[in-house]
Amino acid sequence: MDKTIQLLDKFLSIRNSVLSTRLGIDNAKGATYNQIMRSKKVTIREIAEKMNLSKSAVALALANKYGISEETRYRVMRTAHEMGYDFGKLTAKKSKNRPMTVFLGAYKKTLFADFWEDVILGIQKCAADFGIDLQIVTYEGEPDAGRMLSAIEEKRAQGIIMIDDNNEFLYHDSRKVNWPCVVVDPRHNVDLSCSSVAASNYQTGFEATRFLMDKGHKRIAYWASINYGRSFRLRWHGFCDAFSGKGKDYRAYSITEDYDEETDIVCNFGRFRKVFSENDPPTALLCGNDCIAMYAYTELEKLGLRVPDDVSVIGFDNRVFCEHLSPRLTTCNVDRQQIGKEAMKLLAELIEGRVEGSRNIEVVSALVVRDSVRDLH
Repeated sequence: MDKTIQLLDKFLSIRNSVLSTRLGIDNAKGATYNQIMRSKKVTIREIAEKMNLSKSAVALALANKYGISEETRYRVMRTAHEMGYDFGKLTAKKSKNRPMTVFLGAYKKTLFADFWEDVILGIQKCAADFGIDLQIVTYEGEPDAGRMLSAIEEKRAQGIIMIDDNNEFLYHDSRKVNWPCVVVDPRHNVDLSCSSVAASNYQTGFEATRFLMDKGHKRIAYWASINYGRSFRLRWHGFCDAFSGKGKDYRAYSITEDYDEETDIVCNFGRFRKVFSENDPPTALLCGNDCIAMYAYTELEKLGLRVPDDVSVIGFDNRVFCEHLSPRLTTCNVDRQQIGKEAMKLLAELIEGRVEGSRNIEVVSALVVRDSVRDLH
């Protein structure tokens, strides 16, 4: 498990460096960034020859498109970064059909979070296709909402995409202006007057739980702090409702207490150990995300419980490391790029007046079955 975490940290370090280049971010402190780093001219052909891959495979990896494995994608990104490839080429495509400026606001650390990388790339791709000038505004610590809104007004932006609504003052101040606003995967604020795009958290939580039941599991637990964010709460609601109409021999365990602030991990370990130390512990576990599932592997091993022989485990998000866990993690795939694209498309429609009022879009998630669930039949 320690080796897995080390590999994950290495992946994240490489990705963060690459992402900085792709987004043109340089120590963001609340300013607007529209810079693209200029590197020596390295071609796709040179990268392909160095890695002994086809040009098409390298092109798919650099464009972050489907058709190759996540492992190959990361190897290509790492090699391209080391060779000095100009990632600015990927977002240089413009069209004159839709002259508008859109601001994307987020905490700086959010840009380098694994979940948000693909969301931002989806926003970028859609903006490039529509010919939209995408300006990225980042901040650290407590943001100065007034200064940020002044910068947005100065650029005469027509709309705002927020990918982190954790700061309530910034959120509500931004809602006071008349610009159209779309919140991506809202964590706290549920404002019916504001449009949003998120994964189908409730429905997928329901379906994942029913999948476990179909495999013969009757004692099932859900593990994540529902106070941490809206997505965790919706997944938990789906989990709970999946037990509706089931007999008395079915039992739901909700391990949803506040997360451990000292570690900033979005789940409570003490309650988890207590539940799985009982005489008849759950035979299956649905986790709020893949990182929690990875912690579950370690904690269950400490308790002498094996995955999936003793406890079946399902995660959420379908992060790249799921394939590298042993056993490989069954999880709910969240199409993060599609979430970003839908957010950009929705904002463009709001700006152009093709959508009235607000709209809340859910991008369907699907179960990816691997090796971490045991069939009890």
